[in-house]
Amino acid sequence: MTPPYCIDIELDNPSDYISEFHADICNVYQHDWLQIDTSSFNTTNRSSGFRCSISDLKNGCVRLDLTVVSDLIDPGTGPIAKLSYNLDADAPLEDSAYLNPQNIDIRDDTHSYAPNSNTNSLSVTPKPGRVGLDGCEAIISPSSLTVSSEGAIQFNASNPCYYNPTSYTWSVSSAIGSTIND
Repeated sequence: MTPPYCIDIELDNPSDYISEFHADICNVYQHDWLQIDTSSFNTTNRSSGFRCSISDLKNGCVRLDLTVVSDLIDPGTGPIAKLSYNLDADAPLEDSAYLNPQNIDIRDDTHSYAPNSNTNSLSVTPKPGRVGLDGCEAIISPSSLTVSSEGAIQFNASNPCYYNPTSYTWSVSSAIGSTIND
């Protein structure tokens, strides 16, 4: 399994102070090679006065909750939390998992005046994302070689997208003067 990767949970709140953030992040096609790490959900500088909690909803979704402890999230743009995930070592190189935010509830700083009310919930425009290895390519070296004598030529291949990339070596025989390209 690869080391944890990280997804930034971003918020664009140009004029509102935020006191609560709740959202479900769903693995749309429930790819089994993607595991959202329910032990690693952290605040950022923008949300340092918040407590984070995460729960597995067992349907390909996790519930993210950020609640104020000391300071509100100031108006601005950028990450308010970091969510970790892992990819199995056999995750397909050309595949992506689509992550869709759902059931989003973001409260402004007036929440304390009307507890248990939806009147202070802000309007939300969710932006889905995707994760995976679809941008990864195996590295083959050398990438081009002209044969100058008889014998075997050594090529190496590795995939840098994995934490402990496996290297493969193989030999190719070719006629003198021929060129081998990747």
